[in-house]
Amino acid sequence: MDQKQPLISVVIPTFNRAEFIKDAIQSVLNQTIKDFEIFVVDDGSSDHTEDVIKTFEDPRVYYHRFKHMGFPAYPRNRGIELSKGKYIAFLDSDDTWLPAHLEHCQKAFCDNIGAGGVFTDFYKLYNNNLISQRATKTKYNSSTLIDMVSKFSSIGAASNVMVRRDVFNTVGYFDENKDMAGSEDWHMWVRIAWKYAFAVVPAATVILRVHGDNLTLNAENIERSTKTALDSIFCHDGISPIVKPFYRSAYAEVNTLAAINYYGSGDMKTARNRLKDALRFRPRHIFNGRFIWTFLRTLAGKRISYNARRFKRYIRSRGRP
Repeated sequence: MDQKQPLISVVIPTFNRAEFIKDAIQSVLNQTIKDFEIFVVDDGSSDHTEDVIKTFEDPRVYYHRFKHMGFPAYPRNRGIELSKGKYIAFLDSDDTWLPAHLEHCQKAFCDNIGAGGVFTDFYKLYNNNLISQRATKTKYNSSTLIDMVSKFSSIGAASNVMVRRDVFNTVGYFDENKDMAGSEDWHMWVRIAWKYAFAVVPAATVILRVHGDNLTLNAENIERSTKTALDSIFCHDGISPIVKPFYRSAYAEVNTLAAINYYGSGDMKTARNRLKDALRFRPRHIFNGRFIWTFLRTLAGKRISYNARRFKRYIRSRGRP
């Protein structure tokens, strides 16, 4: 490989993703922009992930294996350290990019001088069904930052974000606190938004695969990681003055999110307790639409809510309003 600095470094952390890793790497090789390097950083896989990666003969693909640590921040950080590109793009090993993803991101950087990062819209793949997800509802530094913290909303996942290399010299790397696993990307994007604007690509260029092994599908894991990330932001000595006023609304949102996830797992008691916690932080949250809908669903019970959704789908399928 030419020793000149590549334009883009692609960091793919992986652990036991032999089933998906080939598609992820191939989606990078299929990009319309060809000036990149790929670092597949293996968190000690015990399956045949390494054998799959070795089938690629492209000299831009590098494979590094480390001792298993059990959280994605570690391999992502090792990938940043190994990389040489002007920009760093992240791709989880069970996700894929559409061919123009890097081209869109690079153009967004060129059109928004000074932006520290770029994010795109994306699709979620549920059981072979693609569902479009808007990540670009808010734009630029202050609105993106306020939205991410006050509503605990995200600009997506790691796979739809590209960051200027020098930004990491300012804000540091992903937090390797294991209790934050699953929310370390949100935590990073907030830290970047303190200092830099985010440019946006209002086009879906990424496919995020949703399956049973996703780290963010377990209710207890989500609650632990989101609250650890939020605690870290509000305890930070250099917290942005833009963020400080949103302490109560942020924790109300996180507890509502926890309630939704516990409801989804069938734990109605814990779901209702988290809704009570949300109101302790912010009594006005009782008027929040997501809070009200979640509260009603916990009262109805999962079976009734499930049957109601089935009936609604049936009515729609019959072509009635």
